[in-house]
Amino acid sequence: MEFKFIVKHKCAFGGFWNGQRVVREIEVTSPEEAAKLEQEGHTVQRVSQSVDLSGMNLAELRAFADERGIDLAGAKTKAQILAKIEAEQH
Repeated sequence: MEFKFIVKHKCAFGGFWNGQRVVREIEVTSPEEAAKLEQEGHTVQRVSQSVDLSGMNLAELRAFADERGIDLAGAKTKAQILAKIEAEQH
């Protein structure tokens, strides 16, 4: 299962500063980045984000695994790749 983190800006309002839009919340997917922002005083909320792996083709599944550092050694079929990805995510 994938997770995203909703980070709420520590100032209580949105608006403009120095000609730039100030956002009140952002989404990040990196747990490390979320932890860093939380240490800086921002409020961080972890939210599950479902990814439909079954709808992906082999190239998309390989890219998905590569982005997350999942070793697909020996996995040649879609079923084998899905099994390796799911094993790493649980």
